[in-house]
Order: sequence, then structure tokens, then C-alpha cells
Amino acid sequence: MKFRYLGWAALAATLFSTHALAGSHLVATLTHNSMSAANDQVIVTLTLTNDGDAPVHIFEPATPFIATGGRLSRDQFHVVDAFGHKAPYRGVWVNWGGMPPSLFRIVRPGETLEKTIDLTYEYDYGSGGPFAIRYELSMDWEPDPSQASAEEIASIVRGDQDSVLSNEITVMAPAYRDRLANVTRPEPAMRSVSIAAPAEASRKS
Repeated sequence: MKFRYLGWAALAATLFSTHALAGSHLVATLTHNSMSAANDQVIVTLTLTNDGDAPVHIFEPATPFIATGGRLSRDQFHVVDAFGHKAPYRGVWVNWGGMPPSLFRIVRPGETLEKTIDLTYEYDYGSGGPFAIRYELSMDWEPDPSQASAEEIASIVRGDQDSVLSNEITVMAPAYRDRLANVTRPEPAMRSVSIAAPAEASRKS
């Protein structure tokens, strides 16, 4: 009887595992370049993998994977100090001229996206110290109906996840003002910039 129970338990676990990966399933992993702290930098690497068996679309401006000259296009990371206070976002807010379908990128089953990001100038770390960082991706974005046909909107695959959260890492961030005093790069005050959305043909390639 015991062996029969264990057999059913193993079968149930296998079925549950198979069901859990049915459809799309995005997994975000965040790692830290430990040498960056010695250089007064906060450099992280984000990996986004679809380990499910179906494709899914992501709103690319909500990720670091879209081309914005090495900067984030908006606030994308949850950054808090040792007391739980959120670090203010000091990067830019890119105006893409709406939300056309070309801004939605498909991530196919088994596909992995990876990007190393310099967050040194993106967040205000105050006087510096340990900060916890986590990546957050909302999956509820949809194309603007005024910029997309009904067929284009219907073709966007959202999947079953409401959001994708990475693991949390802890970094030693340098002091914000001290760092700016030693560089010639202008302070990236919060501002809006306009960048043309990628052409639809290039997003399908």
C-alpha cells in the first residue's frame, strides 16, 4: 500500500509540474557584479526566460532590453535602503509616442533575454550603503486602440501572469552626491525624452 501511495504521489507531482509550465511562464533572475561596488558603481544583470511551452508578449519599454542609449526608459526596479525606504528614480521617462504594437516583443518558449544594466545614475542612493534591488515587470500592458487594429490587439499574447518579479539582491551603493562630484557626466534629473518606436517590421524579425 505504501509503494502504491508513493507511486500516485510521484505521478501527481509530475502532472502538477507539467501543468505549471503549460502555456507561457516568464522567470526573471537578477545578479550583481560584485566588482562594481569597488568602482562606485551599481551594475546588475537581468535574465528573462520563458520556460513555458507557449509564446508571450512583453511591453519592451518596461524592460531594459529596448534600445535607449544605455539608460532605462522608465522606473523598472524596486530599490530600497536598509530601512525599507524606496530610492527615488533619477533616470529619464521616455515618451514613445503612444503604445503601438511594435513596442510589444514576443518571447518564445525556451528563449532567454539578458542585459547588463548600470543603475549607478538611475536611482538616488542618498549617502550610500546597502540597498535591496528587485526587478518588476507588469504584464497588463496593451496596445493603444487608436494605434492598433482589432486584429493586432488580439494577436498580443499576455499569458497567465499578472506580473513577473525577480529575486532580490543586495548591493553596496555609493553616495549619490559624492559620486556626481567626481564625474563630468551631467546629473540625469528626471525628465521626459521622446524616442521613435521601433518599426513594426523590425519587431517581427
